Amino acid sequence: MLSSVRSWALLCATVQLVLLAGYVAAGPLSADSPADEADYGDSLDNVAKYIREHVWVIVLGAMGIALLICAAIAFICYRWRAPRGYLAIDGSVSGSRGFELSQSTEAVGATLQKQRTSAREVEEESALLNCQFYLRAIGGYTMKEQLRQVGTRAGKRWYMVTDQRSGQDLIMAMLGRSSLCPLTLTKASVKTVQELVSTMRHAYLLPLLHVDHLDEQDLITYIHPYLPKGSVKDHIYNCKPLDVTHQKYQYRGRPLNEGLIRNFGRQVLEALIFLRSRGFPPCLHLHSGNVFVDGRSCRLTGYELTVFGFPSRMYPLVRRAVKDDMDALEVVLFGHFLYEMLAGQELNVPKAEQQHIANAQSSKLGAQVLREIFLRTDDTYPTLSELRDGVFFSGGVDLSEMERYNSPPALTSQMKSVLKLVRKGKVAPAAAISGPTGTAKTRKRHSSASTHKSSRPSSRGNTNSTSPMPGASSRSPTPAASSKTPSAAAPPPPPPPAPAPSASAAPPRPPSAPGRGGLLGQIHKGARLKKTKTNDRSVPRV
Repeated sequence: MLSSVRSWALLCATVQLVLLAGYVAAGPLSADSPADEADYGDSLDNVAKYIREHVWVIVLGAMGIALLICAAIAFICYRWRAPRGYLAIDGSVSGSRGFELSQSTEAVGATLQKQRTSAREVEEESALLNCQFYLRAIGGYTMKEQLRQVGTRAGKRWYMVTDQRSGQDLIMAMLGRSSLCPLTLTKASVKTVQELVSTMRHAYLLPLLHVDHLDEQDLITYIHPYLPKGSVKDHIYNCKPLDVTHQKYQYRGRPLNEGLIRNFGRQVLEALIFLRSRGFPPCLHLHSGNVFVDGRSCRLTGYELTVFGFPSRMYPLVRRAVKDDMDALEVVLFGHFLYEMLAGQELNVPKAEQQHIANAQSSKLGAQVLREIFLRTDDTYPTLSELRDGVFFSGGVDLSEMERYNSPPALTSQMKSVLKLVRKGKVAPAAAISGPTGTAKTRKRHSSASTHKSSRPSSRGNTNSTSPMPGASSRSPTPAASSKTPSAAAPPPPPPPAPAPSASAAPPRPPSAPGRGGLLGQIHKGARLKKTKTNDRSVPRV
């Protein structure tokens, strides 16, 4: 308000000064005597003559007055302009108005941050409740603490649990099922996966103690030992294993010494070769964060994510280097892992060039291995066995732990079916994983049990357990095709006459007892459900 008054006062003073100057220059315009009248007439003549001879003076004066008026108006508008299109958050608006704007902006930011924090807390509390209820249901483990985001996979939760029998601290992970999961997750298929991962006994593989699928929440969960030294990435960046991921790896790390690089590299190669010998597809989840340190040895994990079809964060980067050569994919991922140990930082390109290898000179022999992987002139890649038998990894490596592990147990036909479907990346029908059900009496019991389940309201998990996933119905095998699956097992097949009576002994379903699909079809057509009588036995007896 005071600035407006000062502006108007300045404008009025300017106009008065201009008028006073014009009056002084022109002289008095009135006379009280005849002599004064004559002088007044002469003055008017002189002024008229002066104006005629000096017109430009009047024009300049008028222009000056107009400019002064425009400047005064512009100054007033500038002082009272309203901020449009933005809010000043850095204090550029002076006075009380700027303070109010900054306060309102801070309040909006605080509200948004509070909403995000509350939503995150609700999700974490819900996940924690799921974990606690699940641990109570299976028994044998107790909750110790909920961990923060210690990994890079979004939506994955980590918990520290304790084994009640041994008192050992374990890591439990929970994450939603991937849309690319090639398996129909039923009780039979999950049990087969549990048996499969339990046979992966190797000195340099991190064992999985428990694998399961939560039907109602559609979550994958698994438990593995907790190694307090953390991963190889934690050693490279010299940080604690249980810190938040986006805070641990902000700065460049330090290269490992040549002895550790040789040990860790050879041990990871042994683990990868073992997985391939067991029929596993390429381990797309190979990176330094999935290799855990156990003394001077390391243990590879992440192979269980391949079984459940979870995408790899490294695959979009390295696929441009290998194109469709899936056998070379592990070699390129191993090259990225080796480069990070040699250079102290991740390789952010699909293939290392000469300028990248120049930064990885902590070991000259290790740099030579990088050239062997990335800089071949024929655009091919060495195999895992060739890298293992090379000069760098062949000598001076401690492999004494492998002597404690005997030959692993043989894979069953169900396990082979799971691995075959995982390699193809197709959705598995339930019958292809559960295998033969035995006698006709057993099949009849399973059929009646499934019919009984379908008559009750089913959740998401029950839907998976009674019918295959979408897209699996077109690949559902016929009885003749399903009988070919067990033939790949080690035991010889039964005699030809044996299946005939068992097949005929299985009676077809009567039309009065339709399955879940038929029941839903009748409901869609407008049929009504029959009334049933229930025998309520919940009332206590007196």
